[in-house]
Amino acid sequence: MLYATDAAACPSACGAGGARGSLAREAQYGARVRGCTRRLQRSGWMRLRGVLLLLAGLLILAASCSDEGNPACTDGPCREKKWTLMLYDAADLNDAYDPMGEFCERVNSGSELNVLILQDTRDDSARIWYVDAGHAAKNVREMGEVNMGRSQTLLDFLEYSKQYYPAKRYIMAFYGHGRGWLGACRDASNGNDYLTMDEMRSALGGTGGVDLVLFTGPCLMAAIESVYELRECTDVYVGSEDLSYYCWWDYPMEDICRTLHENPEIDNYDLAVFIVEAILEDSDRWESYEWGDELTMSAVRTDRIAGPVNTLDSIALDYLNGPERLRTCMDVAGPGMSTFYGQHPDICDLAGGILTAEGADTTRTLLESLRDGIGGAVIAECHGEAWSGAHGLTVYFPFESHSGSSDLYGSETLGLDFTEHTNWDELLNAYPYPGPRTADGSGLPDTHRVGYCPLGRVPPPSRLPQSTRVAPPTRVPPPARAPSGP
Repeated sequence: MLYATDAAACPSACGAGGARGSLAREAQYGARVRGCTRRLQRSGWMRLRGVLLLLAGLLILAASCSDEGNPACTDGPCREKKWTLMLYDAADLNDAYDPMGEFCERVNSGSELNVLILQDTRDDSARIWYVDAGHAAKNVREMGEVNMGRSQTLLDFLEYSKQYYPAKRYIMAFYGHGRGWLGACRDASNGNDYLTMDEMRSALGGTGGVDLVLFTGPCLMAAIESVYELRECTDVYVGSEDLSYYCWWDYPMEDICRTLHENPEIDNYDLAVFIVEAILEDSDRWESYEWGDELTMSAVRTDRIAGPVNTLDSIALDYLNGPERLRTCMDVAGPGMSTFYGQHPDICDLAGGILTAEGADTTRTLLESLRDGIGGAVIAECHGEAWSGAHGLTVYFPFESHSGSSDLYGSETLGLDFTEHTNWDELLNAYPYPGPRTADGSGLPDTHRVGYCPLGRVPPPSRLPQSTRVAPPTRVPPPARAPSGP
């Protein structure tokens, strides 16, 4: 085809008269044909060389974009991988521990996994890092001074990650202070601003959501109000009912990363169960510390959270007809209940405690339904001996007094869907508290040290060899239903 196409440009094989006529003409004809052939050969070679150079360039580009270690394609999107893992490292805090070093030791990018970090510390500007196949962090974008407590910062990180490191599925891990339904990721350089749950919802939802949300350092985040706020932004929500420390996540991050490398097709829910099991399995390293039995961690399916929320609303409406009846039940059940920071009871323990004193069949049915709903939504849960009554999710209930936080709880400032869609905040306002109203009885950990563990930065105990590590337990079943009679 090449010769046939280019032959039209060659001189005619015939003379002006249309006949060869002489040997001289034949010789001239032969010379002209040989010249034409040489030009055709040079033209073909040039085109072939061009094609080869183009293919070589494409191979180089493909290699850079599929490289298992390099921060590739910062001038344009990379190829799509199976997973992108993002860490929102809000370490701009006074005396705060920054987990980036440990994080990079445990995780790395690969053929089907990108690992990115947005790091903001007290003494330096923010940067986005790419963790390559060799666990080296490479600076791929300077961010300058940012407010990690602002929705736009989270939105920018998500947009950058999805544009330049696209994937079929995404994991967003948060580090920093946590305040349950008030939010997380305080930024000391910006007036201690927090990301409210509504701001998280706006940023995550505005970029198409993620598959899993993991709260590593933030405390009190296994709150039903927070899960409900992100119900349309993620399939799975993982957090702690109590205080949380990065030590719970240190080595498990290595397990998570290895699983994504070896089994990138793993189901979101199976991965969430694996994460909680890995955290529990690794927690034996901390048993020698006085706080070693305080671990709580749970994974929640967000598509199952609406049922328990609706049941809580029905319970609130039931007790609004006679809040003194609830107070009577709480006086009996409250003292032995698993309650975090004095105002965040475990929902199943709360329902079980009220059941011990509640005689109305209709209310008992609602309380039993609530426990069943929580058991279905929480697909994996673990806890230490200090929190034997923990089952995975809390709800706000200030037992002793109506505090300033109760006003904030249902305010437009926070914009919580939970308080907008239920009557739980109205119940809290009507409840006859035993103590006087307090101006600031928030019961939230504003001042505790956020770090690797409660002791600050201590060298973690060596990890047990794989052969000697205890096999993870099966999924923790929901609590048994209480008898239906009075």
